Amino acid sequence: MIGVPIGIVAGRWAWQLIADHVGVVSAPAIPALAIVLTVVGLWALANLVAAIPGRRAARVDVAEALRAD
Repeated sequence: MIGVPIGIVAGRWAWQLIADHVGVVSAPAIPALAIVLTVVGLWALANLVAAIPGRRAARVDVAEALRAD
């Protein structure tokens, strides 16, 4: 959730520096809506992937698991 926006900002900043130095246009090519949808989609995918191990972990009896170690 934090890495994607930080990566976008850092990438834009780095591209701005390079584009100004080289002399090319540095206008963003990706609309803000696409970025927002990507972040929301990645968040949903991460929750979906985490649901399976989370359900398995919820079924484990903690006392029994600790005695086994």
